[in-house]
Amino acid sequence: MIMTHSQLTLRIKVDRSKILKLAQSLVRIPSHVWKETDVARFLASYMQGMGLDSKLQVVPVHNKSVSHNAIGRLVGKAGGPKILLCGHLDTSGWGEEMYRQDLWTASPYGGVIKDGWLFGVGSLNMKGGVAAIVGAVDALLHSDHQVKGTIIIAGVMGELGGGVGTRHLLKQEHDFDMAVVTEPTNMGIATISVGYVQGWIKLWGEMRHFNPYNNPINAMSHVIQAFGPAYQPQKSGDWLNFQPCPDLPGYPRAAIRRIESHQDDCDFFFDVRTVPGQTEETVRKDITNLIKKVEPKIPGIRAEIIIPASEQTPNFPALPPTSRDHPLVAALAQCHEELTGKPPQIGATDRLGLAADASHIKAAGITCAEYGPGKHPVWPMTDERIRAEDIVQASQVLANALARLTGTWQSQ
Repeated sequence: MIMTHSQLTLRIKVDRSKILKLAQSLVRIPSHVWKETDVARFLASYMQGMGLDSKLQVVPVHNKSVSHNAIGRLVGKAGGPKILLCGHLDTSGWGEEMYRQDLWTASPYGGVIKDGWLFGVGSLNMKGGVAAIVGAVDALLHSDHQVKGTIIIAGVMGELGGGVGTRHLLKQEHDFDMAVVTEPTNMGIATISVGYVQGWIKLWGEMRHFNPYNNPINAMSHVIQAFGPAYQPQKSGDWLNFQPCPDLPGYPRAAIRRIESHQDDCDFFFDVRTVPGQTEETVRKDITNLIKKVEPKIPGIRAEIIIPASEQTPNFPALPPTSRDHPLVAALAQCHEELTGKPPQIGATDRLGLAADASHIKAAGITCAEYGPGKHPVWPMTDERIRAEDIVQASQVLANALARLTGTWQSQ
């Protein structure tokens, strides 16, 4: 007797205790961007102990140093899809410090669960999602499900640096049929996300004391005014050229994020949240035209546009949505509804305006969706936290979706 999908979706049961202990362990290992090796080594060892073929993958970073991805591989006993489960190990902050450490009331690396919340740097973004992935595959290993195909877990470094770890992984291996990225989607299925183009605008002038001169700081004020208010929704005819995307309402948007000044130059770091059709080159052209419009107000000033912000930090492309009818989306949606009793939000979800490694995966021609525990109330945040039960529930949905995608259950 072949069981129907509705009968089999929640047959896999995850181990709540193991998942939460893993999430706590991940939080307790600092992993600032570019310095993820310790947590990657721990995760690779953990997956090896599960019975997966695991390894540390070396990723070159700036200053001739390296960091690492943690890769775990489950090869089924029959042919089937090759599925990538991806989550980033690096954490947000200011340099090597957590955001506004002086305002934290929880221990940043304590991994404490209190009143149903797991606290700590990276708990929400996104070590809870990584634990959910690992817990899902662990549940498959301890079930009677026979995997058809291959499942790869990738704990990647450098997502906050532009997806460096994922891009490196895809250069080594890119024949995946589909992928899930467990960013905090509030357990919605994100089938589309904005991209971003980030870079610098540098204005060069001259420095004199006690005499009039072409001051790049004053010149920058005119450019800033032309740029407009931070993250104000752009409209057709504004300075950015684009075709509106109904799935990303209110976008594109742009903001100035940081200003630096030296004697002869004034620089600002910009962030443009893009929609499909916008690229680094279209944004460069738009900024070039913007500066040309203010040139009469800034005589004697030379402008330079640097995109991307550095060779080490690539931008995220904006790509069309994954079809709601794709088996990956269908499996996640069915298993989510079976567990929660409600259909999930599908589309941009609560991640509207946020970019993720899903963009790089899609750019490699791989069908991808984001589905994970937790929600960004504001970012970055003090006392970073995620509901413990959300991690477990997301893992439960992922485990059963994987079962559906990698084989058909047979009754005993």
